[in-house]
Parts: sequence; C-alpha cells; structure tokens
Amino acid sequence: MIIALSLLVPAVLGGSLPFSRSGVLDTPDAYLLQHTEVEVELGASAYTIEDSTGSSNSEFMVTGHLDVGLFRYGQVGISYLGEGGIAGNAKVGLLFEGITVPAFAVGLENITGEEYIDCFKVDSAGVEVFYPYDHAQNWSAYAVLSKDLSYLMGIPATVSLGIGIGRFVGVIDNGAMGIGSSIASGLFGSVVYRPSEPFTIVLEQDGRDLNLGATYDVNRYITLQMAWAEFEMTVFPPENQNRADIMQNSKVSIGIRSTFGPIFGARQLALEREQQRIERARERLEELEARRRAAEAELQRLRDLLENR
Repeated sequence: MIIALSLLVPAVLGGSLPFSRSGVLDTPDAYLLQHTEVEVELGASAYTIEDSTGSSNSEFMVTGHLDVGLFRYGQVGISYLGEGGIAGNAKVGLLFEGITVPAFAVGLENITGEEYIDCFKVDSAGVEVFYPYDHAQNWSAYAVLSKDLSYLMGIPATVSLGIGIGRFVGVIDNGAMGIGSSIASGLFGSVVYRPSEPFTIVLEQDGRDLNLGATYDVNRYITLQMAWAEFEMTVFPPENQNRADIMQNSKVSIGIRSTFGPIFGARQLALEREQQRIERARERLEELEARRRAAEAELQRLRDLLENR
C-alpha cells in the first residue's frame, strides 16, 4: 500500500506539518467536536536541511491549533503555522456516521488573506518570503468521507477519503519514485488502525506527501502523538533530490493533544452518546439476526435437497 501511494506523490511538495490542525496527522476527517467541546494541540517538528556549503543543519518548528465544536454541526478553530503565523479553519458536518453510512463533512483551511501561507519561509535575496508555490494556499476548501469499519466489517480501523484545493494540491511533475500522476492532484486520505484500545497506527496521503504516525491515549483528555512526515523523501527519494529544499526533506514530529468539555450541556451530551451507543448496538443486533435467518434458510434449503435425492 505504501509503495502504491508513493507513486502518486509529487516531487515538489507542501510545507504544512502534522498536528497543526484538527483531524488525523495532516489531513482532515469528517468527524466533529461536540457542541462547546474544545481541542487544543501543540506540535514540534525537527528536520535537517543542507546549506550552501553542503553541510546539514538541524532545524526545529513549533505548530499547534485550537478548535471548538458548535451546535453539533460545526467546528471552528485557529492554527499556528510556525513561520506562517495564524490562520483560521472551519468544518461543517453534512452527514453523521451510521453502521453502513459514512460521515461526510466539508470545510475550509488556511482562512487568511496571505495567499501563499505556509509553515515555512525561504530566503529570497536576503528577504524571508513564503515558499514559491504556483497556486494559492489560502482558502483551501475540501470535502471528506470517514467510516469506522469496526461494526461494518469487524476491522478496528477508520478510513477517510477526501478531495480539496489549495494546500491539498501538489505540483504534479515527477513522483517520488520518478512517476508522475495527475490522479493525485487534490486527493487525500488516511487509514487509522487500532491494534489496541489506547493505541493507533496512522498512514495518510495528504494530497502531496506520505505521513506515518502513531497515537496513544493517556486518558480521556490527553493524547500523545508522533509522526514521520514526508517519509517518502527518505524511503522513495525523487531523482535529483535537493536536500537544500526544505520541502524535499522528511520531518519527525511529536504532539500532545487535549480534548475537554463540552463546556455547556455535558449531561445532555453524555445522554446522546449513550443513546447513539444503544442505537448502534441495536442496528448491529438486527444485522446479526438477519444473517442468522439467512443462514437458517440456506441450511433448510440444503436439507430439502438432501431429502429429495
């Protein structure tokens, strides 16, 4: 799967970092915070970059975000993008997840007037400027589907698939293994696998890069995270890779996320969650009952065939 995804990753890539927005690692999902529920996250990324003499220098970047759920159907927040400063984010849920139905949401990221906003700036004739993209990075609209496969298929994983503009679109010239593909333009997705209750393993394609990560829930309120961002630049480096280009170097990120609340209506939210749990269990029971009846009918058919021989 990793090799297949790497075929779709462009060589000139984006500069966003994990844990700078609500969602998976560096991609959104279709899930929302509950009304007045708050999520705060702080991330730190380390990477190396070559200077004009060919020497490798270690660099460090801090990012983070603050998001609040609104009226069950919305979520708004702000991101701190390191050298890019502050940008806004918003997401609206259009479809809530069921046993067989995925969650669906639309949103905007990088809400700012700075057209080429990014986590990084580069030196241009002695002046620090944003990375020279060929398309705007602000007002990055997207749509995304998310589905937990636990009840549907018995697989402890959540899959998200989306499409967007702006920061989700790479420069499709030459893939990370020397193969370009316009199919990758704007598409992003993630797989979050849960081998145990507090621990997850994450693989995502953020529209331009491959990211690998893991999370650990310390408790209901605190989650620790780690990511290897743009790891295709190490595992599947492009031809003529420029180590002096910050976008052509992998990054290692760690993060800590705190989710608390809701500030208002906590008792009502707990009741709604319990009702949703009961409804999911009822739907699962009905599904199992339907399968049992189908199995009994098939067994009876086989018995009738044997008796008629």
